[in-house]
Amino acid sequence: MRAEERRRVGLATVALSQRYAASQVSVAAQAAALVLLLWEQINPFASIRAQWEAINDQAHSAVAEAQRDAALMALAYLQAHADACGVPDSDAPVVDVEAAVVGRSQTGKPLTDVLRTAQVQARSLIWGGMAPDQAWQRARSTLETTVRTEVADAAREVLNTGVSLDDRITGYERLVTLPACDKCLVLAGRFYRYSDGFERHPACSGCVHVPTYHVPGWGVIGGTPSDHTPDALATSLNPAERREVFGPEGAEAIENGASVSPVVQGRHAPPRRISRADKATAKRLGIEPGEINANEEGKGRSLRWIRARYAHNPTVLREELARHGWLTEAADV
Repeated sequence: MRAEERRRVGLATVALSQRYAASQVSVAAQAAALVLLLWEQINPFASIRAQWEAINDQAHSAVAEAQRDAALMALAYLQAHADACGVPDSDAPVVDVEAAVVGRSQTGKPLTDVLRTAQVQARSLIWGGMAPDQAWQRARSTLETTVRTEVADAAREVLNTGVSLDDRITGYERLVTLPACDKCLVLAGRFYRYSDGFERHPACSGCVHVPTYHVPGWGVIGGTPSDHTPDALATSLNPAERREVFGPEGAEAIENGASVSPVVQGRHAPPRRISRADKATAKRLGIEPGEINANEEGKGRSLRWIRARYAHNPTVLREELARHGWLTEAADV
């Protein structure tokens, strides 16, 4: 592939990835808005648990529908990206989204239980002496984060697993769309092997995989542009935006020539000692070390854990996914 053709393909695929990222943000936001409308019906001065149980099924349906839409978009994006890069077709199976992620939490817990977290938090805060209306507001924020995370994780794990199953793909690079937090921005353009989990934090949005392929005669194609780097993105922000992302001291350091990476590391020093094993587990799962305990129930039960355990061996991964009934042919999607 000639340099000019490679550049044209690169621009087209980045635009595709950006549109996909925007669509994922929109789906998660719409789901959160629907569930928060249900939350608005709750009177914090009455029985919160009884009121939530009356609307829990509606909340579950709204989130499950969003998970379905987001996951199907992920499969479509993966195919569209390969087509845009002009790589040969693949006969690799794909994740059956209905069986693997719809109505499920990637923590391994029932989705209904995860959605109940907000009302449990509200009641606990009230029992602890907080005013009911303040507890209701704080729990509302928790509920929004939960919904956005569950919808995004459904799509993210379908995409993660699709990358691992597709033998054309060598890995992926991280595309960060602005606005973004400093934790995401510092990872812009970074390359990951096909078996690596996609690093994210709760409610992470706007960041997506951009697959890379090795095609005989062409070499490696795909991925993000060479100038998609943390420092370049930080430079593209105006001073007010830099202060919002990096804080006043971090923004000043960057404006004085500091690189983004050490600034972000200094802002997020680990609050406790984290073992190597926990770091490795979190990296495979694509979660933060502090989330490991909350995800323990997913061992052997969630797509996230199955993918994290077997992604390094795509043949075994296919066998495990088939055993769970989570695979289908691309033509059946």
